[in-house]
Amino acid sequence: MIIQTEKQRNAERQRWSIQEAEEWHNWTKCIPAIQFPADWKVRITPPFNCAIVRFRISLDGNSYHEVSVYLDGYDRIGCYGAAYWEVYPYQDDVGRCDMDKVPKLLEMITVGLTQVTK
Repeated sequence: MIIQTEKQRNAERQRWSIQEAEEWHNWTKCIPAIQFPADWKVRITPPFNCAIVRFRISLDGNSYHEVSVYLDGYDRIGCYGAAYWEVYPYQDDVGRCDMDKVPKLLEMITVGLTQVTK
């Protein structure tokens, strides 16, 4: 049996509050499905710094050769004007596209992967 500490119970209550405030259940209906190429290694990471979703992609599993991707659903991190994906690196900078533009997202990740594996 797992016994929770008071600290863990408080953290759980805070997490429920955040989940409700961020409308995570609604986002599960809005975020588009993404079919990644078979040779990409996708590592899901926690959604820190106001992101709704974060993940990293590599071709070889090496963290030095990763492309970072996040979904800013409330336009809090950048100044895009709508829910958007951000990819880093992309053409020696960052790339951004609308949340529903999955082909563009995949193209930006592909470009980023070419940069990090040079």
